[in-house]
Amino acid sequence: MSRSAATTGVVVLTVAVALLLRSGERAGPNATPPPVVAPTIGATLAPTTAPPTSATTTTTATAVPPVERVSVEVTSEVLAGPLADALPGFAGTLVATVGPWGAVDLVRWGSDGATREPLPGAFGPLAVDAGGEWMAYLADNGAGPVLRAGPLSAAPVFATAATSAAWHSSQPGRLAWLAADPEGTGATLATLDLAASGQPQPLGDLDPALLHAWDEAGFVVTDWADAGRTVELQLLTPDGSVAAAHPGVDFVDQAPGGTVLAVRHVDIRTAFLASRPNLADLSHIEWAPSNGRAEHRMAAWSPDGRHIAFLTYSAELPASWELEIWSIFGTLDHRVPLGYRAWNVAWSPDGRFVAAPGSDHRGTDVVVVYDTEAETLSAMQFDDIVQHVELLG
Repeated sequence: MSRSAATTGVVVLTVAVALLLRSGERAGPNATPPPVVAPTIGATLAPTTAPPTSATTTTTATAVPPVERVSVEVTSEVLAGPLADALPGFAGTLVATVGPWGAVDLVRWGSDGATREPLPGAFGPLAVDAGGEWMAYLADNGAGPVLRAGPLSAAPVFATAATSAAWHSSQPGRLAWLAADPEGTGATLATLDLAASGQPQPLGDLDPALLHAWDEAGFVVTDWADAGRTVELQLLTPDGSVAAAHPGVDFVDQAPGGTVLAVRHVDIRTAFLASRPNLADLSHIEWAPSNGRAEHRMAAWSPDGRHIAFLTYSAELPASWELEIWSIFGTLDHRVPLGYRAWNVAWSPDGRFVAAPGSDHRGTDVVVVYDTEAETLSAMQFDDIVQHVELLG
């Protein structure tokens, strides 16, 4: 599912609280993919649906100062206090799903300390709505995948059979999902306004697909064919019909203004592409990792749509992971060595902090949070695997 000054150092926060963050069997996200080599910045790929209409962004790797390391131990007393004591300058709430798939708990750490509650049967990442008040996740009810949604501070109030879902990008409480038919040959697209306690609105049948994003322009989905071997990025109109299609392109993230960040694989190369909100053109390479390697899907637009945070890695063993933050003008503003293999990246609503959960080669579970203003990195060590993280205001 589907969200900048002097250098002062890296803060390592060690959390050793078995009561709050219990241990469990490890069942983390997929293993690191093989390295890929990105094409040259400014190159043009073969058009997918129309000739190129927009200029290609040229990236410039500016000098980035090294990040110092400082260790700070966090005790249970710190977890009982506000998160701002552990992350100076952050006044919001960190929300994370913790534990192996099937036994996932929701952890909320804000101004009143940290709490942990179970999410029965959860196996997919947590999605939070535009207002930061509603959550949705996929779970297994014994008969197949089910979508559960409700307020972040209470038990889910809605459940339905579904294979993927997305909150509306700007309208709080509005949820869309795809429900597969029993034969697995198609899917039904539906929406619901939970904030208004309305009724589901079916919009029509589709081929098997995954729903990624939703706004006024329509629904962004990927349609998989040939037993999952080929992919096509599609924009559906508000009534569910196909408005644009790009074979061989997969979804990464959508900016608040509707611009989509996508990825296209050509031979062994990987290129990240940006489009207009209507997906009219996806033929130009807009960005590629500075070291030629990036984790597919592990990228996120900033809340103002002016920066993109990427997780990149080296070909060395163990892999050396870094957080790179690029501006839409093609400059590398931050490059932060993580020392951990991470699997999702999230911005704070004000765009100051970037968070990513992960683990190192020894299996130590962490959540890293980078402060782009103070240029500090906090690495919070957990007693259990952290599947997904969001930073809320």
